[in-house]
Parts: sequence; structure tokens; C-alpha cells
Amino acid sequence: MAEGLADPWPWMLLAAYFGGTGLGFLSRALGRRLSRRRGSPVRPSIFGMLLVSSSLLCAAGLLVFSDRSSLFEPLFLYSGLSTFALGILSGLLPRTFGVAFLVALAAAVAYVGASLDGWLPLTKAQRIATLTPFVVSPTAFQGELAVEERDSVPIIQRLDLKEANAGLLVERLELGGPLSLFGPEHYRIAGITSSTANGSLSIAADFAPGSSPLDIVLPLDPTPTAERSLLFARRWRESTLPRALVAFDVLAFELDPRASSSSELRVVEK
Repeated sequence: MAEGLADPWPWMLLAAYFGGTGLGFLSRALGRRLSRRRGSPVRPSIFGMLLVSSSLLCAAGLLVFSDRSSLFEPLFLYSGLSTFALGILSGLLPRTFGVAFLVALAAAVAYVGASLDGWLPLTKAQRIATLTPFVVSPTAFQGELAVEERDSVPIIQRLDLKEANAGLLVERLELGGPLSLFGPEHYRIAGITSSTANGSLSIAADFAPGSSPLDIVLPLDPTPTAERSLLFARRWRESTLPRALVAFDVLAFELDPRASSSSELRVVEK
């Protein structure tokens, strides 16, 4: 809860949009009065004042609760000004622009929610999977992969691969800016990697779903180290170094978002 309050983006977006919309309604009411058009300006005036008051409360939350280190970043300021402008248009033209904007916003939220289907939030160091080889030969192994929380693969995944070494492949998703409302970091189990004879890393088993909305905006190349970034989102793959397997010698995998970048995904003792 405290971490959510420290995120400055929700406070800023709400303050900017409420403030812009409230000023838009007040300007609309003032225009009606000056032009002596039919219809009372009381309702839009009251609604505008309520929105401006809500904006001030959100601005106070921004200053009191949030991390203020990003308040003067150019992207943060530009996003606030853009949201404020959209709010003014929503207040001045509520039935045309306002309704269309809210419909577009709802569609965008639904799209992001659908894109996160199969992804798990990552907030702390946690064990994410264990690999248990049952039969190991010089060129192959049979076993099972057990995940701690189901994402896009079953809880227990049977493996029969033509490799005698294996590592875990994970996809990561980092969201910033307004997208951080959906959680800043996510992960999903993406497959099993192996080391070939020449020492290169390859994907021995791919657990990626057939397609998802995220693949449209952040597609990844079919390599173990692929990465793609957009304005507020970054998606990439990472894996542990493949280890030689021994029958019934369990490999446990841990993901720690607070560790150094070279050791966030690691093999730990079972």
C-alpha cells in the first residue's frame, strides 16, 4: 500500500485531469452566463468546483505521499500538461470529446489488462520454479518443471529434451509512467535454455503462448536475449546459465528484482 502511495504518476494524472476538467466546466458555465444562453450555469459550476477541489486534494497527495525525485523530469511535466489539456477539452466539450476520451481510455485500460494476462507481478525476491530431472543421459533428459504460481504454463510441465544441461528462461516486463498503475514489474516462465556444443545459448523448450495483445506492441525476436522497449514499457528475456543435470538433483530458481542486474535470476539450493 505504501509503495503505491509513493508512486507520483497516479497523483499527478488525477490532479491534472480533474483540474483541467474542472476549469473546463467552469469556463463553460461562465460562457453560458456571458452569452445569456438558456439553461442554468449552476450545475456545471458546481461540478467544476468539485473537480477542482478533487484536483487540489490529489496535488496535496502528490506532494505529501509520493516520491518527489521525478517531479521535475521533462517527461513527467509534459505528461501532466498533456493530461491537463485533455481535461480542459473534456470539460468544455463533455458530450463529444469527454465521452470519446473516456471510451478510448477504457479501451486502452482493457487492452493493457488483456496484455498482462499470463504475467505475474514481481514485488520481492521469490522462488519461481524448480526443475527435477528424472532420467539423464549424455544427450538428453526427462523430468518436470514445477512453477510456484501459474502464469502461462501449467503448474507441472513434463519435459523430454535432447540436452543434458538446462537453465530457466524468463520473460520480464517493466512498466513506467502511467502504466505503473498496473504494477511496475512482471514476469512469466518462458522456457528452458541449453548450451550447445559450441557454447552458444539456445531455447530447448519454448513455453510462449501462441499470441497475445502484448506481441503487437512489444514483439520479441526468437532468441534467449531478445529485448524491446517503448516509451513506458520494456520487455526482455533472461536466463540462468545452463547447468549439467544429475538425476533427481533438483534445481530451484529464484528471481529477485532488488539484486544486481547480473544476479536477479539465479539458481539457489532447494
